[in-house]
Amino acid sequence: MNRTAKQREELAYKSFSKMNQLEKTASDELLNMGFSYKHVGTYYLRDAVIFAAREKPGQYQTSRELMGKINTMVSNKHGLKRETAITQMGYSIECAFAYGNTDYLLEIFKGTYDYEKNKVSNATFILTTAEKIKQDMAAGQCFNATQLRILIQGEVENITDFITLSNLYGIVHALEGGSMA
Repeated sequence: MNRTAKQREELAYKSFSKMNQLEKTASDELLNMGFSYKHVGTYYLRDAVIFAAREKPGQYQTSRELMGKINTMVSNKHGLKRETAITQMGYSIECAFAYGNTDYLLEIFKGTYDYEKNKVSNATFILTTAEKIKQDMAAGQCFNATQLRILIQGEVENITDFITLSNLYGIVHALEGGSMA
């Protein structure tokens, strides 16, 4: 089923209120990295990261085996060919590195980012992000909208750039499950 960007956005906001802590944390982390939910691959990436975070360590002999299972689960969930899901996830990763929070991304993926190709592999991205989310949740470093608002409240007063303020508003609003329409 092909949906328009607006339909995908509306479904995302509806489903956000039904998410558990892991799902919200994965969504928050992707937003912090600068991903856009206007790219359908971001939805696939979120699901892949959630699947990876739920898998038990040592259950698979190789990361390739684990990624095969994750890619199959994502493509089955969304009714896609595996190649389509993999391509869309890769495109979203490329866009995040080009237009997102590049400093934050490079900090997380230092040592695995290929500067010649200007990218990180889908598998590396998914598995590293899943591990980071598990560590953040274990350390209690996950934020909901209220916590984020309190954290940035003093800093927002000093921001004069309209685009940055607009993006911050969009993030907090999305975390609260509101519609951007």
